[in-house]
Amino acid sequence: LKKKEEKKQSSNYLSYIYSKNRVPETSYPIKFAKYISMESFGNITGKLVDVGCGRGDMLRAFQDIGHQVSGVDLSMEAIKLCDPIPVEQIDLENSDINFDNLQYDYVFSKSVIEHLKNPLEFMKSCKKILKPNGKMVVLTPSWYHQSWGPFYQDFTHIRPFTLSSLRDLIILAGFRSVKIKYFYQLPFLWKYPML
Repeated sequence: LKKKEEKKQSSNYLSYIYSKNRVPETSYPIKFAKYISMESFGNITGKLVDVGCGRGDMLRAFQDIGHQVSGVDLSMEAIKLCDPIPVEQIDLENSDINFDNLQYDYVFSKSVIEHLKNPLEFMKSCKKILKPNGKMVVLTPSWYHQSWGPFYQDFTHIRPFTLSSLRDLIILAGFRSVKIKYFYQLPFLWKYPML
């Protein structure tokens, strides 16, 4: 795993790209976790895994609102950055996510699948760890909104998605009741959706 991590993104990807100087800690993760929990999980807490948890901002936010959380990430740094929350180092492209066959009520993955060469296997792996009737929330930058340049500001971005390509991927991975929509990460729009 160390060789794969180094080849794909370097062993200090998180501490450099997501350093507190470049990406300061804010109150946004807790607002976002509350919104996702309300809109997607019906405000029902449960066992949640953050796949591609990075430095753990969303993990801690979901934990703060009552979810039982754990994480997975390619980066060994994630284990240290998320401590004491349990995080497993996994090659998300080529390995099944398997916490001793535990199953989760919710799988959350933000800004991960665009980094993967093999997103179908990733989605199938996520589905395997969901309980029957469990829910998964996947967020990825919109190619429609970022095709003019921002998508490739992160050198590890590989594959952009459109609404239809994301829908097709998720359906082919075996998910049912798939809902795809544009999501704006602006809390005032969540209060006033007509805007």
